[in-house]
Amino acid sequence: MSDGEEAEAKPIEIPEEPGKKFFISHVNSYTGRAILKELNNKDTVKEEWAAHTFEGTLEAGTNHTYATQNPEAPEGVEKVVKMERTRDFRESVLESDVIIYDLMTNKFEEVDYVIKTLKTSKLT
Repeated sequence: MSDGEEAEAKPIEIPEEPGKKFFISHVNSYTGRAILKELNNKDTVKEEWAAHTFEGTLEAGTNHTYATQNPEAPEGVEKVVKMERTRDFRESVLESDVIIYDLMTNKFEEVDYVIKTLKTSKLT
């Protein structure tokens, strides 16, 4: 075998990238659970640091029948924050790489607060 044939026989190994931090509003709703299930990659990554992490808020109202039947956070959500104008909520949103909101079911005040928070914060 020549050197060229040996190089072709070795598979190219692509290094894993660090996992993303997702913030999902109403993570216990039907759409929140579906998004969580699609994005969860803990079973497919080799390194623990390459797995995505999830935080979010819970749907506590009566907008979703599914959410009222499942009031707890689904498995895989590391932190649940309450939608209040607090430092904890603000930091959870700002520290996330990806923020997911369902504009059809979220309250206007919450979406407006998150947009204003993102606009007025220094995102470096």
